[in-house]
Order: sequence, then C-alpha cells, then structure tokens
Amino acid sequence: MTTTLRHVSRVFCLTLIYLTPSLAIAQEPAKIVYPLSIPVPKGTADPVYDKLDATARDGTKLVVHRWTPTKVAGAQPVVVFLHGIGMHGEPYASIAAGFTSKQITLIVPDLRGHGRSGGTRGKLADSAVLRGDLGEVIGLVNKRHPDAPVFLAGESMGGLLAADYAVRGERRLAGLILLAPAFAVHPSQVKVAGLDEFFKGRVALAKEKKLKPSTRDAGFIEARLNDKLALAEVESSYVTALGVRQLDWPLAADKLKLPLFIGVAGKEEIINPKTAQAVFDLAATPAEAKTWRQWDDARHTLCWDPLTPTIIEDVATWLREKR
Repeated sequence: MTTTLRHVSRVFCLTLIYLTPSLAIAQEPAKIVYPLSIPVPKGTADPVYDKLDATARDGTKLVVHRWTPTKVAGAQPVVVFLHGIGMHGEPYASIAAGFTSKQITLIVPDLRGHGRSGGTRGKLADSAVLRGDLGEVIGLVNKRHPDAPVFLAGESMGGLLAADYAVRGERRLAGLILLAPAFAVHPSQVKVAGLDEFFKGRVALAKEKKLKPSTRDAGFIEARLNDKLALAEVESSYVTALGVRQLDWPLAADKLKLPLFIGVAGKEEIINPKTAQAVFDLAATPAEAKTWRQWDDARHTLCWDPLTPTIIEDVATWLREKR
C-alpha cells in the first residue's frame, strides 16, 4: 500500500472512532434519554441544569449545557468538557452527578455545527475557528464563575480538540483532562475497506456494527442510533480535518505544561492508547502534576461503561487535588 493510500485509509478509519447518530435540525428537541452512567449519590441533591448561550466571534450562536451543585461553597472547580464527533452536550447529563456531588460544575458546549449550536452540520470548522469558539465559551464561564479554576476536558475527538486548545488557546486553564483521546486510531482500524464511501464525499456513522466495538452498553448504542440531535453522517472533509489534527501529536506534547490527567480503556479498539501514552510521557508538565490511568476492563466509551462511576471518581479526586 502506498504512503498516500495508507494516510487516506487512516483518515477514513477515524469514522470508526466515534459514535455518531442521526442528522437533524439543530433546534429539534432531544427525545432520546441516554443510559444514566452515574445515579445521584444518596444524600446529595440532583444536579441543577441550565442552558446558556455564547456568541462566537463571527456571530454564530453556541449552546452551552451546564450542571451545577445545588449549593457551591467557595471557589470550586469548573470542568469544560468537549464531546466526541457528531455528539452534543445534552447526553452528558448521564455523568453530571459524578461531578456535582463533589461540588464541581460540569459544562459541555455543543461544538459549532453540532447539537443546538449554529454552524454547518456535517462539517468540522477550522482549528482556529474552534479555538476562538472555545475561548468565548471559557470567557462565559469566567464571567459566571469568576473565582473558579477552569479545567478543560474532552473524550475521544473532544480530547484531541482540548489538547489543541491547551497548546494554542488564549484563555487561562487550571488543568487538562483527556479521556480516550483520539491522537491516533487503533492499528486494527486502519483498513482500506470503505474508501469508496469516503471518496463519495460523505461518511455514514450511525451503524450498529461501528458502535459495538466501542462500548459495553447496549442502551448507549440504541440511544445513539435514535438521537435526532446527533449527526448520522459527516462530510469526508470532517474526517480529513481530524486526521490532519492528529499529525501534530505526539510531537506537540512538549508544549503541554498544565497539570495533566490522561485516562484510557484497557480494552480499547478505537483509538491508539500507545500514542496517548507517548503524549503523556512527552508532556512538559512536571511529573508530580500529571496522572496516567488505565481502566483495564473498560472500552472506548468511557462516559458510558460499567466502570464510569470509578472513572469519574478518579477524575474528580484529581480535580480536587489540583484546584
């Protein structure tokens, strides 16, 4: 296989990294309830949910989902969490209680072109545009939570975008949390099969056979396949843009100096955990300020897994130590 064909195949196989349901108008109400990964712990209150609006620098409306504790004492951490490809913020209500029960606010924006935010659906905006959007979201968080340390987090594609912002973004961050970050695809995903679809210009993602290797939660697959706010397909350029972003890593890791938490699944078949480990090892973050976790029995979808309560507990403990 030529080098060019290998790269095209690698880029196409990014479509298998993420769990991406059906295409719909961004304003359509969500009708699908995702499995609750973390029930509200006994003796604690339900997360308080509200929906905020941010305005991008070009005037595009960005929708931001926020879950807060009922009462917040002092300057508690805020986590800005970036979703995976085709996803949006609302499903992350499934993990909100794992943060709010620890006095941590969880904020998940719908990225441009996703969920209820404006932008072209099925396309991924340029890196500089997404960084600008995220800067506006973090600016909104700074206004709403002026004394809070802000940690940037992301899963899968969201982890890749979060790492990019941590290196090149302008807003101050207290730390970086990456769950199954998509710095590279798993070797098993590098296949020539399916390139015909890629070259036709659009890539379908809402297929059960593409979801099964990523999760142990059948309820999650059903919800993703029926979610009218998520994307059923993306343009081939979306996948190519992710592949180009991946080429920066792990070489850009030495520009990471923030407190750093990276966690991966032990039964990962979608992203390459070895590249995530290389990013962790090469990061310029002081050794005492970075943490590596591997949850041996988990699969790629770390926010919907039998081990999710343990995963979020590990993250929350780290947050409270680093705030």
